[in-house]
Amino acid sequence: MTAVCYNRFRIRTTNPESRRKILRWLFRTFTVYSYEPLPTGFRGRFIAPVPTFPRTAFRDLCYGLRGDETLEVLVVSYDLHTLYLEGHIYLRGRWHSIRL
Repeated sequence: MTAVCYNRFRIRTTNPESRRKILRWLFRTFTVYSYEPLPTGFRGRFIAPVPTFPRTAFRDLCYGLRGDETLEVLVVSYDLHTLYLEGHIYLRGRWHSIRL
């Protein structure tokens, strides 16, 4: 059985170019199975082929968008089989994590 991590995300930014880059990156990198556009971003769910939050991938993405001061990323990662739950927030150029 392959370990996967289920993730719920909400991404907001007022920069349309950043939204386009993030959305394209999400669909190319992960298996997105739920997507809902919002006026200033989008939210949805994706599956990562790793057992925990794909920290390196998201840090690389946000590093490439570090000029966007309005970028907010919220990701809640979970796996009900192993009772794994973790939250990650990118706000004002910094990552914050909550682990349970």
